[in-house]
Parts: sequence; C-alpha cells; structure tokens
Amino acid sequence: SNLTYVLGMDVFGPITDNAAGIVEMSPSCPEAARDAMDRLDAAGNTTKAFTKGFAVGSAGLACFLLFNAFLDLVRDYTIVTPTIDIVKPEV
Repeated sequence: SNLTYVLGMDVFGPITDNAAGIVEMSPSCPEAARDAMDRLDAAGNTTKAFTKGFAVGSAGLACFLLFNAFLDLVRDYTIVTPTIDIVKPEV
C-alpha cells in the first residue's frame, strides 16, 4: 500500500542523517565516504520533506476522528446533542 512506501521514505532521512554524523565525527574516514554521505544526507532531507505533508495530513485526520468519537460518546451518555460552532468558540 501507499502507507508502507511513505513510512519507508520517512525513516530514510533520520537514518542517513545519523550515518552522516558518524562519518563526520570519524577522523580517519576517507573524503570519498564524506562526499557519498553528503549526497545521501541531501537525499534523506528531500525524502523527509516530501513525506512531511503525509504526516501532517494523517495527524489532522486522526485528530478529527478522535474528536468525532468523543462527540459520539457524549451523545450516547447524555441527553444533549453536542454542537460545535467554530465561529463562536466558548470555553
């Protein structure tokens, strides 16, 4: 499914970032390895940026569904049917 692909792309960024940090801290690392890790780190940053929209969208959907489930429970256990007016929020 699309979810596994996006999650795989999402974890590529932190893994390459950690590997690039290890290569940078290692004193005897050849320059070719540093260049390769810089390219992989740039690719990891790009994939992380691409998958950020999916993460934000799925978090927004999860918030909406959890709030709707809360309203369903309120409706089940009370007589009052809850209404939410986002134009006039009352606390």
